[in-house]
Amino acid sequence: MARYDILVVVNVAKAQRENSLNGNLWMVDTNRNNMSQNEGSSELVTACSPGDKLVWTVTPIDADLNVSITNFRGTAVTSGIVTPRQDSDDWSSHVNGVTHSNWHGLGQYTMTLSVNGTSLTFDPFIDSSPAQ
Repeated sequence: MARYDILVVVNVAKAQRENSLNGNLWMVDTNRNNMSQNEGSSELVTACSPGDKLVWTVTPIDADLNVSITNFRGTAVTSGIVTPRQDSDDWSSHVNGVTHSNWHGLGQYTMTLSVNGTSLTFDPFIDSSPAQ
């Protein structure tokens, strides 16, 4: 079981001005062995396995502006693959095993951010192998 940190970096001023995270958000994770995909974009695909721990952190480019994670939803959450919970400033979840046959390993989730008080969303992915 591994721990993977997922960093979300936001250009808060531009995202707020455009009312969009498109082109104003970048993600990276610490998974160097299992080939996560699309690092440096808002469409990160974090590769992980059941039992691994994921920890999400968000930070603004400009330290004088505010951004925080407020919610997670989407297929990866409703199917029970991850159940993110807030731990202080970060959010974390263990990757759960899969008990139903329609899970094929790739699940999208929606993360809601508070960007200087404005709620904005984006939709990255988790790629987890089904439980055996």
